[in-house]
Amino acid sequence: MMGAAVDQIDWIAACAHRLHRQWRSVTIEDVEAIAASLWRDPVFKTMTPVKAAEQWLEPVLPGGEKQAPF
Repeated sequence: MMGAAVDQIDWIAACAHRLHRQWRSVTIEDVEAIAASLWRDPVFKTMTPVKAAEQWLEPVLPGGEKQAPF
């Protein structure tokens, strides 16, 4: 669970950074929009930003066998 020290802006920025590391071809504006969407999700919001991004990316990361989330 996230501590109170991480506010919405920092959480979204950290999550977007992790998403962008995986998706260099996607604009930062798009990954920020995805990160903001994850912040609004009550399940993802309880995770660290990196964990939320990685869980959301799981279907497209090496070894992921689920259908892509997009």
